Amino acid sequence: LRDHFAVIFSGPSGAGKSTIAELCRQVGMTVLADEMVAVRRHGAGTRVFGTPFWRGERATGPAGAIFLLRQATEPRIERVDAQRAVPRLLQAGGAPVALADVQQAFFEALGKILRRVPVYELSFAQDPGFWNVVDQLPEFGFFRPRPPRTASLPVLGQPGSPPKLS
Repeated sequence: LRDHFAVIFSGPSGAGKSTIAELCRQVGMTVLADEMVAVRRHGAGTRVFGTPFWRGERATGPAGAIFLLRQATEPRIERVDAQRAVPRLLQAGGAPVALADVQQAFFEALGKILRRVPVYELSFAQDPGFWNVVDQLPEFGFFRPRPPRTASLPVLGQPGSPPKLS
């Protein structure tokens, strides 16, 4: 979880999911799972849940983004449309059993998720510097730290200020 938003990192074996999970733990983020999470519609949004199958936390958060992982020497990010995302997600997690009704429900659910949650290809090196690239995207303003709120107090003697006490 990053700023209470769940970020899903997807890729086949060896893509770097466990590496990303460890990098996130090193900077104090909550990791829902190393290998598999549960994703469900929740009201008008989508929530991601940790699973008990691999190392992770029993926690949940609204889905912020899905990142398709690719190891590289320099971090880079690119938006991926649903048509390109589906095969990559299937490659990473496999397709459901060969029962027509189960497959239909799976693909309907996946389509709804991809309409709600942005998907990116994330090329990354094995250091937490990839967040600098993610933070540059305007749609990830919710990940950036917000400046602390300061209350502006009226100055005595100015219009709108409280009267002086004698």
